[in-house]
Amino acid sequence: MSQKAAVMFVDSLVFKLFFFTLYATAAGSSSLSLSMVHFTGQPLCPIDHSCYTATTPARSVIDCLARCSRDEPCRSALFIPSNFTCFQNTMCVLGNQECAPTDASYMQYQRDDIVAEMTTESASQTTDSEYCQNGGELNTVTGLCNCSPTGGYVGTYCETQATSCLQLRNADYVAGLYSINIDLYGDGSEFVKTQCNLNSWSTSINIMKSSGIYHMAFPWTEYVNSFWLGENDYWIGLENLHRYTSDGNNYRVRVMVSFNSSKVVGEIAESSDQFVVSAGSNGYSYSVGDLPLFSSTVMKSGVYLSIYLDNLLSRHAGKSFSTHDNDMDQSALKHCAQLAGAGWWFGDCDPLISNPFGLSYTSHPGPVSDEHILLPGINLNDADLAEAFEYINMSIDVV
Repeated sequence: MSQKAAVMFVDSLVFKLFFFTLYATAAGSSSLSLSMVHFTGQPLCPIDHSCYTATTPARSVIDCLARCSRDEPCRSALFIPSNFTCFQNTMCVLGNQECAPTDASYMQYQRDDIVAEMTTESASQTTDSEYCQNGGELNTVTGLCNCSPTGGYVGTYCETQATSCLQLRNADYVAGLYSINIDLYGDGSEFVKTQCNLNSWSTSINIMKSSGIYHMAFPWTEYVNSFWLGENDYWIGLENLHRYTSDGNNYRVRVMVSFNSSKVVGEIAESSDQFVVSAGSNGYSYSVGDLPLFSSTVMKSGVYLSIYLDNLLSRHAGKSFSTHDNDMDQSALKHCAQLAGAGWWFGDCDPLISNPFGLSYTSHPGPVSDEHILLPGINLNDADLAEAFEYINMSIDVV
């Protein structure tokens, strides 16, 4: 009986596949031997397509070459990434015969059959760092790179920075929050730094996040475009929201408030479908569906608290966005953005009931004020809630 695990790293144009074989003896003990097979990029011929007769599905070029190395008659291999197909050449001898041109997208490798002995220690030192790039981890059973630890790289070798949350999902990233520069429209015209939130049921893009430690009295142009102060404080931009949510898809918007302290832990959330942000000519007002969902998992000393957001999304729908230098609120006597020290879809502010970009009570202690974070239904001036407050964020995903 034997178990084989393929490990591979790149050395110029040469692929080196290492095969670990564990042999069980009658006494129950085992010994470990390691052999190495080289594959050189592009066969000498190059081999004509007619030479490749054995066809099999493969998960990657590594898997394809591993199959060829285990099959003694296999002299070269061809892998087509577009359909994950592996072709093996078992008929044609490498030589100088005239061959048809090879498609540039095809990956061909010639088997050199070089065998060498190595120690398992030296092999383990090269597998992850020299083959999987940017901190990727090699799975020695499948021969594939796990790119999840890189925090934003994808590709066969974790060599390419992801430009969409879907790329992370397709690369089997584990659930979590990942900061990347998103190609927002998929055409290379606009890259925006934000975070992807992956979980078992959805893949969402965060459009804002605030920890309450910064004064957010930014001018209109920055709220229209975007800003990034750190992984807990950013805004994707009004114009980007308008263009992104106006493509005909049904977007779900979700507001979430996170708490974490020795006394209070959990999340409060409100979500709604049919989220669309209008154009700048309409003040970038937004619309949502009329069936919001509310949830709360907040516990204090192990006991659930009955606190929920009170229609934060619906009460600001249809309102123009306002900043300190562009007053577009509905209050005739007050300037809501100046009172709040931040931008938002305020509407009226007599009194001011919502200020998600406001200041936290822990980072800016003091009496209740319009400049502090204000969320309908939640008293963030409460000592225990104020201490536990982590951040508020909004995210969107396609329903």
